[in-house]
Amino acid sequence: MSTLRKTIQREVRDILDSSIFTAEDFEIIFGDADQYENLIDIKFIANDSYSYSISRYTSGGSKMKVTRKPGDFQEEESAVYPDLLSAFEGIPQWCKDVRNELKASQPLYNEVDKLRSIIEEHIKVAGEG
Repeated sequence: MSTLRKTIQREVRDILDSSIFTAEDFEIIFGDADQYENLIDIKFIANDSYSYSISRYTSGGSKMKVTRKPGDFQEEESAVYPDLLSAFEGIPQWCKDVRNELKASQPLYNEVDKLRSIIEEHIKVAGEG
């Protein structure tokens, strides 16, 4: 049985917590590298069609393949990284892409952003006075 170390699992959760979401917004599966296709599967709970998966690119090698939905420009994109830590670097941008997809599909997000901007401006003005 070859599972990822707890420190690696914690790092994934920390990356998600430092994004515009929190780790609790995602279902995170840390697979057994010997039995499960992906080392890490991250699915957005509110819409599980949004996912970030990391798997070995070659058996026994250190290269990692990331499959992300949504991708930068397409619904699904894949990329190869030299190692696991490099594969983690795409998670924050993927979180932003998920949020942008939610905003595009649900006009309510645009209204919330406008309201947030108005509130921040009022707080800023009140703090100066």
